[in-house]
Amino acid sequence: LPEAEPVMLTCFVALQDVDPTMGPTTWIPGTHNLDSHTEFYGEAKDQLLRNRKKVEGTLPKGSCAVFDPRTLHCAGANVCDDPNLTRALFYFSFKNPRVDYPGCPSTGGYGIADAKLTLKELSDELA
Repeated sequence: LPEAEPVMLTCFVALQDVDPTMGPTTWIPGTHNLDSHTEFYGEAKDQLLRNRKKVEGTLPKGSCAVFDPRTLHCAGANVCDDPNLTRALFYFSFKNPRVDYPGCPSTGGYGIADAKLTLKELSDELA
């Protein structure tokens, strides 16, 4: 996993207010590296989750969170009183064109490594 620059960026856009009871995304900063992934998927997962700083993704409607998807992240439990209220997010990812493989096992199966559309091309298409 190259760590010098993101190989991909993902953006979560909140389609509604996302509060702590709705199970917002939680990120563990500094885990966008092979050592952290090895630790997480090995026997030390619980220790890593207990001992590392975490960032909770509570977001007001219309705001976004942009992150390196190699950063370990997960959804929390929805404990909202209204069982029909879940977090609604729109998300998309952009691959660094200088990197052949995105280096993120969780997104590799979606064809992102083979994507040919650049942000400029998308912008031009939508104009």
